[in-house]
Amino acid sequence: MNKNYKKIILLSAAMAIFSSATALAAATSSDATYEISSFIQVNDDDLAQLKAETSNILSFANDYYISGDISRKVTSSDIDWNKLEKMYVPTDDLLNSDSIDVTSFLQDAEYIWTLPINVDSKTIQIVFNKGKEVSDDARDLLTDEQIQRLESYVGKWRASGSMFYEKKIDYEKDIQNVLTSNNLTDEYQHFMLTALPGINTPIAVVTNGNTLEYAFPALKTVNEQFAKDVSITKIRSSFNGLYDYSDLIEFSNNYLNNN
Repeated sequence: MNKNYKKIILLSAAMAIFSSATALAAATSSDATYEISSFIQVNDDDLAQLKAETSNILSFANDYYISGDISRKVTSSDIDWNKLEKMYVPTDDLLNSDSIDVTSFLQDAEYIWTLPINVDSKTIQIVFNKGKEVSDDARDLLTDEQIQRLESYVGKWRASGSMFYEKKIDYEKDIQNVLTSNNLTDEYQHFMLTALPGINTPIAVVTNGNTLEYAFPALKTVNEQFAKDVSITKIRSSFNGLYDYSDLIEFSNNYLNNN
């Protein structure tokens, strides 16, 4: 992994709480009709909860000012809510097949939100998770005060962590560059996963109807390093930074079986 890429563990989010305002059908890969953009846009309820976390966002961001990674304090004026990115948590279905009901996945799968904040030509990425019920096992390890605090977060979005990049990042720009360089037409759409087993970085998944056609690490620098570090079983000489989805899934499942 690139030395400038500092990782944190992306926590699992709660189940998605909204559905598309338009009834969408996805019967087969040949006649599936959906617009991924309608699922990955932030809804009003999520946005209101995310904005309510502004003080926590600034607290996470300014840890990098205290540590000397950035030269000035981050303020609310540095936050651009239009840059929110939705990332889905991979399911067993995604790890077992390259053909799924994409609409159902986008409606029902767990997801997180991330928000990039650019400072000094660097990027601080804030991660948001939705609070979940405290498990019985966890209750045995926590104080009553800790349990009460966690219960107050159930069902609510919280700023839960951050990532730091020495250079500015732009997921959508890097994804579009890969799609363009491979001449993928408008019939292809994409969404992001938080990671895959053995590939601990956000992954862009390219769909064609209900077929998960391609996938690749979403950030250019990480994708380039991944290509150097990892041997995928099939040669992809005709691809520019793009992998067959089935090849990445094979890699991930081999990782799960051997670890």
